[in-house]
Amino acid sequence: MVSASCLFDFCSVLIIIGVLLQNKLGIGRRDKVQQFMTITGASEKVALQALKVSDWNLEGAFDVFYSQSQVKSSADTRRLEELYNRYKGKFSIIPIP
Repeated sequence: MVSASCLFDFCSVLIIIGVLLQNKLGIGRRDKVQQFMTITGASEKVALQALKVSDWNLEGAFDVFYSQSQVKSSADTRRLEELYNRYKGKFSIIPIP
């Protein structure tokens, strides 16, 4: 079993690595990653992959993303799960007489 402090340390390392990777990208590229993620709902990893394949052309990255149904489907599933988890249990079902 993993201790809470070990898990916390691991998460801290992941956050630091993410910050370092973001800082490694120029401001323009960071903006493109954020725009891509906002518009598509994709993860940062998928955004980086699509942008790298399209030579950092945002429109080209959208083409890559939407033409690959597997990537799109996993992003759509992730977004649906996030929405479901956000609202589950918050609304009561009221029977209609």
